[in-house]
Amino acid sequence: MSRKWNSKTTGTPIDLNTYFNNAVDIHHIFPRAWCEKENLPREKWNSVVNKAPLAAGTNRYIGGHAPSTYLARIQRDKKMEAGTLDSFLKSHSIPVEQLRGDQFDDFIRLRANALLSLVEVATGKEISGRDSQETVNAFGRALV
Repeated sequence: MSRKWNSKTTGTPIDLNTYFNNAVDIHHIFPRAWCEKENLPREKWNSVVNKAPLAAGTNRYIGGHAPSTYLARIQRDKKMEAGTLDSFLKSHSIPVEQLRGDQFDDFIRLRANALLSLVEVATGKEISGRDSQETVNAFGRALV
């Protein structure tokens, strides 16, 4: 099971108390402003694949910056090792290398695949269509 971390990057799991005290909400991982500036397809950047629970304070660090910029800023300002931040990101099925490299298309494809796999494990059922032409058209290749 994935661990959930609060926005202050303390390693404390998010529970009902931290959820409300830290104003946790669902936010874009690749920020909207950055995606629009890069002319990326809205149906990709505004999908659940590009979202994660973040506290208001963490979301302010992100702003409209590229992930490579905001991750470095979080590390610097929070005095956090890259490996520690990476472990938090991985706990949300976030492909860290692609996020740190601002590789949006690879990130979306890998995260979609990871999220689909989590659904399969949770339901005990295989998701059909991961190799359909529609999926290939949307993601550039099959999600298998």
